Amino acid sequence: MASIKFGYDQTPGTFVSAFKIESLLPYALFADSANGTKYNPGTWNVGNHTLTGTPFAGSGATGTVGTANTIHFSVVNTTPPVTKSVTYTLVNADNRRRHHGLGRRPDGWT
Repeated sequence: MASIKFGYDQTPGTFVSAFKIESLLPYALFADSANGTKYNPGTWNVGNHTLTGTPFAGSGATGTVGTANTIHFSVVNTTPPVTKSVTYTLVNADNRRRHHGLGRRPDGWT
């Protein structure tokens, strides 16, 4: 495989079959820089999307076409849930005594 043609609908419902063609590794939807060590940011609009990757034997999406892979996904904009405090008590399994606090204790807890 020498190149990938990405199809993508950056705006939901407007699929572009040749959104991006990549001929250099790593193949990245929004391209990359610094010899593949930095991926360029992309825009993910809220809604349902389709992303297709089609491999080609030649550079620039030429030559023998391989089998395309397609995924469907949704981008959502929701407020993350408020996390609640979690409490717990450590219990020594040998003597069933609770551990209260930090520091070295005579019974071996730290």
